[in-house]
Amino acid sequence: VLDQRIKQNWAVPEWLANRDLKARARVRIDENGTIISKEIIRSSGNENYDTIVLETIERSSPFPAPPEKFVAIVSVQGIVIGFPE
Repeated sequence: VLDQRIKQNWAVPEWLANRDLKARARVRIDENGTIISKEIIRSSGNENYDTIVLETIERSSPFPAPPEKFVAIVSVQGIVIGFPE
């Protein structure tokens, strides 16, 4: 659900879209779906692209509250999301 919500807001300018860039980000959220932290864990090598990744995550917030059994995982370990996949 978190991944789908973020991907709905994912839009890369055309000048970056054709460059075959990829990045991975880790998102940690609390029991209410509020972002605790977000970070690039594998950079695309392009600062603009990485910034758009983090901005997309922020724009997608707040997220639905995670099921109680997953709160510890999403708040401590976080969820890793690949951009574009």
